[in-house]
Amino acid sequence: MTENNPRASASARPGNLLRELSEQAVLEVIFRDGPITRTELAERTNLSKPTVADAVRRLMRERLIRSAGVRSGNLGRSPVSYVVDEAAGCVIGVDVGGSNIRVAAVNLYGELLSTRTVPHRLDGGRTLAQQVQTLVQEMARTIGATHSHLLAIGASATPSALSQPAEDDPFSLLRQRSEVPVLVDNSVNLSAVGEKWRGFATEVSDFAFVSVGAGVGVGIVVSDELVRGAHRAAGNIGSLPAILKPANGAGMLGPIGAMDAASVLEEAARLRWRHGPPESIADLFARLDAEPSARRVVEALAGRVAFVVASICAMLDPELVVLGGGIGSLPELLEPVRAASADLLTHPVPIESSQLHDEAALYGALASGLRDARDQLFRRGTRLIETRASSITA
Repeated sequence: MTENNPRASASARPGNLLRELSEQAVLEVIFRDGPITRTELAERTNLSKPTVADAVRRLMRERLIRSAGVRSGNLGRSPVSYVVDEAAGCVIGVDVGGSNIRVAAVNLYGELLSTRTVPHRLDGGRTLAQQVQTLVQEMARTIGATHSHLLAIGASATPSALSQPAEDDPFSLLRQRSEVPVLVDNSVNLSAVGEKWRGFATEVSDFAFVSVGAGVGVGIVVSDELVRGAHRAAGNIGSLPAILKPANGAGMLGPIGAMDAASVLEEAARLRWRHGPPESIADLFARLDAEPSARRVVEALAGRVAFVVASICAMLDPELVVLGGGIGSLPELLEPVRAASADLLTHPVPIESSQLHDEAALYGALASGLRDARDQLFRRGTRLIETRASSITA
């Protein structure tokens, strides 16, 4: 038989490789420039028309592309144009936040298919990992009827959650039971990625995402690439030393790392309040107009955030700084940070609140998964992973 003949196998390989490369080239151009006709494909890929026609037939047969209809307005016979089939693949993103788990799915064009948010179980460990696994499995079933090719899972959690022992890893079961790549990164980095994909930074190559919420951190993007550092610790602002009083003499409450929600509320509890100290960050900000102590806490917090912004700008010279996280994205914090930063910056830098709010990390997880999924699609052509919703086992 041919498969037992080394010469036959060797001679067959180049043809198969050329066919796969042709399909990959055609698929990439259709994805990037579709709807596009076969004549236009031949021009842009430098492949012959028969080669393009064969590649289109095979890609149609594998349901990776579909007809987008007849191109009108031409003299003579109207040509058919093609696009990548929206159902050719999908991606699931999951974000384990401080109190909620968010799960969403998108097709290869990044169009949202389904989304869900639930409170996560607070007992952690294996229970949380099981909850994450179950939610992703249910999402796969939800989209499986129309988008059965699951290509990748993007996953986000707080830096503190990812630094826990292996038995407390929220994605341990997902990694074990998934037959597709599970791409895990911390929520600060992925928030920056999400902001680059769908937020204020879509047209910006160099920016910083300053996350202030349950924890603090900075996601850094330089030349459109996420910067992690030699020890994957870039942006770990919680380790910065205590800050001295600024030039205007206004004291800051605590070290620069004390910007997280628990520390802010702890500092607030040490001040005088007309109706008792705030019980939550929302309660604190709701009292800004009525309580001098609330204004003092927020101004002090804004001063610390401004110091971080000024330090980033001095080192990286970004085009934009985005404030995010449960506290950082609050609109009431933006103007105090801008005002405090004005005295520290050597030149003006735009500072904005995240458009994505508490979904920034989820969008980043989806974007991470999409990047891998598209690489798979173009790299493998008709050898696309045939992974159905059942690939995530119970």
